[in-house]
Amino acid sequence: MSLPIAATSSTASFMRGEIKKGYTHFAEGDVGLAKITPCFENGKSTVFRNLTGDFGSGTTELHILRPVLVDPDYVVLFMKSPQFIESGILRMTGTAGQKRVSSEYFTSSPFPLPPLAEQHRIVAKVDELMALCDRLEEARKTREESRDKLTAASLARLTALDTTPEDFPAHAAFALEALPALTTRADQIKTLRQTILNLAVRGRLVKQDPTDEPASNLLEKAKEDIAEYGQANGVRPAKVDKIGDFPFDLPSGWAWTRLASIFRVVTDGDHQPPPRVDSGVAFLTIGNVSGGTLEFDGCRRVPQEYFDALPRYRTPSAGDLLYTVVGATFGRPVVVDDHEPFCVQRHIAILKPASVQDLRVVGMKPFATASSPVAGAHSIATRSVC
Repeated sequence: MSLPIAATSSTASFMRGEIKKGYTHFAEGDVGLAKITPCFENGKSTVFRNLTGDFGSGTTELHILRPVLVDPDYVVLFMKSPQFIESGILRMTGTAGQKRVSSEYFTSSPFPLPPLAEQHRIVAKVDELMALCDRLEEARKTREESRDKLTAASLARLTALDTTPEDFPAHAAFALEALPALTTRADQIKTLRQTILNLAVRGRLVKQDPTDEPASNLLEKAKEDIAEYGQANGVRPAKVDKIGDFPFDLPSGWAWTRLASIFRVVTDGDHQPPPRVDSGVAFLTIGNVSGGTLEFDGCRRVPQEYFDALPRYRTPSAGDLLYTVVGATFGRPVVVDDHEPFCVQRHIAILKPASVQDLRVVGMKPFATASSPVAGAHSIATRSVC
């Protein structure tokens, strides 16, 4: 039967009268080497054994060698060696994705030939050591799985709903003590970052000060600020629904609210395709903000008249929060610093905070949903930042 390169170690058989041209033929004990990329680079080579009828056929992307007075397994070890593969890569010819190593390289490469008895000993020792490597790899995999479970459990205890303020110090002390062992890989660092943000918005990262002005007072000030802004700019305050079930308990002085309660307006860019000009006001798309900063180099430009006609609440200004709401870059917050006037596309939300709100707190955690760019539909915990 015909063999794909990736399965060159599989059993193959054929009836001589049924084999047509266009196949590579081999026999029991022959050595096969995949000659095409990426199989050659991956060391795809094998000894054909247990062939029905002692013969087989396969893809034309094979070089076949029939060893004489040489251990075929030793030949395969040589073909899988880094020196043979790396030298062969430099000599491959053809186009990208279709490069091949020539039969000349296959047959003419310098070959380190030990005595036959030593070849057998080398093969046996390699088999022994490779089996040891397999066991070490399995042990490493088991350790990593145990480490992942310990990491997840340790960090989860910090933010678990049933973790009381009395229990938290002990859980935090354990996590900090085990930190070097729990964060050996990049993905574990990412989990740690998420835990830090979770602790921050739950009021467990820093100690509460009972003399702080409570968040309830902050909300009253924000309500007044939002009303004044709405009257001055012709914007009706957003309707804010009551919050039903709270996601978790808050510390004293905190309050659950919705984003619409702490932002003067939650909107997005103009929904109409803007006209283009070579020189004008910057028009930023998701690609200009998804990196976490405002990127004006090479951005689109729109006429000054177009920009001037936009309602002021649809144009970002210093202190506003921009938030990407679609696509693979969903959930990227960017705080607008002092910069040139600009406008944004409709896929970027514009959140104008009340004067009493600290955007560094809001920007800690995604707060909009893909189906609802208006983030006012989401609830958050607030604390006093006065």
